[in-house]
Amino acid sequence: MNRKLDTLGRLVIPKELRQELGWRTGTELTMELSNDDRTITIKEAILYCSVCQKEADEMIYIEKARICTDCLQKIKEAK
Repeated sequence: MNRKLDTLGRLVIPKELRQELGWRTGTELTMELSNDDRTITIKEAILYCSVCQKEADEMIYIEKARICTDCLQKIKEAK
């Protein structure tokens, strides 16, 4: 499957691949450049809470901070 970059350098990931991977609008991705060849790896980002630094599936975003639901609950209880 080949795709071309557009004039802004964007690449569209085909719908079939996104569906198979479960990627929807808003899914955060990580891109890594290989050191030994001209390869880019794109994978779903692992999200960490800005407060406890633990990995979590569900996050609340406040400005640029990600807060897991456990920490959000603790913040609400501390008020």
